[in-house]
Amino acid sequence: EDPIVSVETYGFLAQKLGFVRAERLMESGEILTAQQMHELLLLKDVIDDGEGLRGFLAKTARRHNSCYGIYRASRMASPVRRGRVA
Repeated sequence: EDPIVSVETYGFLAQKLGFVRAERLMESGEILTAQQMHELLLLKDVIDDGEGLRGFLAKTARRHNSCYGIYRASRMASPVRRGRVA
């Protein structure tokens, strides 16, 4: 719909999935489920309907520091590029 949002989305998907796969997803116009996005490694966790945020936080409370370190390292290794596409 919005060309700027489409370019940013394409850039993000191309970085994560590769140009060909990103282009196919964008052209199909298919809306992905959370499980499909998890399989494509676009989501780290999928929470069940009954679990909610409190359950997720209870499971991850003890490993917060390690998760933070992993997420920080992944952002440093593969940063999301935003802005103009050259």
